[in-house]
Amino acid sequence: MRKFDTGLSPEDAAAAAAAGVSDIETVADMLRVIREAVPDTQDDETDTAATVSDEQDVFESKLFAGASFVLDAPDAPAAWWGAGTKVLAAHGEATMLAGVSGVGKTTIEGQLVRASVGLQTHVLGLPVEECARVLVLAMDRPAQLQRAFRRVFGPDDRDALDRVTFWKGPPLEDFAVRPDAFLELVELAGLRPGDRVFVDSLKDAAIGLSEDRVGAGYNRARQTVLAAGFDLFELHHLVKRGADGGPPKSLADLYGSAWLANGAGSVAVLIGEPGDPIVRMVHLKQPMDDCGPLTVHHDAAAGTSSVDIVADDVVEIVREQGAAGCTAEDAAVLLFATARPSSAVQEKARRRLDAAARRGALVKRTEGTGRGAKSRWFLAHGGAEEVTPSSNGRDFSGKTAGQKVTPSGTIRKSRKE
Repeated sequence: MRKFDTGLSPEDAAAAAAAGVSDIETVADMLRVIREAVPDTQDDETDTAATVSDEQDVFESKLFAGASFVLDAPDAPAAWWGAGTKVLAAHGEATMLAGVSGVGKTTIEGQLVRASVGLQTHVLGLPVEECARVLVLAMDRPAQLQRAFRRVFGPDDRDALDRVTFWKGPPLEDFAVRPDAFLELVELAGLRPGDRVFVDSLKDAAIGLSEDRVGAGYNRARQTVLAAGFDLFELHHLVKRGADGGPPKSLADLYGSAWLANGAGSVAVLIGEPGDPIVRMVHLKQPMDDCGPLTVHHDAAAGTSSVDIVADDVVEIVREQGAAGCTAEDAAVLLFATARPSSAVQEKARRRLDAAARRGALVKRTEGTGRGAKSRWFLAHGGAEEVTPSSNGRDFSGKTAGQKVTPSGTIRKSRKE
């Protein structure tokens, strides 16, 4: 071996010998061997610094000054399904559509997907905002979803469907067990902030939804997706029957942990029997104003759904009540299809009657004061149907009664057509 004066100190030479360096002929050889023997931590330090910087950016993006956070917020939520204060789905909030099997949840979902890629503008009479891309998590009976979507989409829609990605079957990881898996799936599917995700359905995204631990875990997953800038629409199921054996009336009638409804911004329920062409939609939780109840007609062959405007129009309900006028209870019986409307349901009907009065379609007449006050609403325009109540305090309708609401929620006509 040829000795070479490397200029190493005795200590460095000893370190080189300990590292197994026995034949150094050039300075380059020496440096190469030392680099191989001593771990290079520079890259690790760079990666660590980049990670810390990214985490700092995320942390700072979550902090807002108090005045701007509270006072600069919009008065109404930004809707992607809805208009003004009538909002069924808002950006930044999850929307849930629930119901038993066979009442048209997937049919409405298909129409919302169709509108999201610009093939139609409205669903159930409310505008839908278009987005760039859509992800549909077809986890619950994918074959059934395919058949339902074939009724909604046609051969001419092939180009638009290129903007839609479908995931078939359950996720690879339970979203409640590892919440970050939801956002990772959305991003791996090629979506970007502003795009839209449809979950069909919740029971397949996380196992054991009746447990609060699972419900809270899934809610963490959904909030992570929403915070990243994606819209979220979820299909869900109900308990077999309402608490009193009737149709659902509250969020407690949704299947599973309360965290599922608590974490959603909007919750609507379709009420009917499997296969019914006409169902009712009630808006149990609202981002702003109540958008229901709605009478929804499904055309199974065409894959479309429409709203019966007349059946849900309080002005038409008042018209049908005739000279007697209409109370909030009368309107609640017809709007909510219940013979004994609760105080909360009557208040919802009252708000709709008051709104019609504010826009000039109805006139509100109130007799009495305080808790004993009684109000009726009458048409603001139009011949014999517009009645001014008597001022003697005895009644609202004078001698002749108009139509009456029967306990079954139907109308018995007493005036000539």
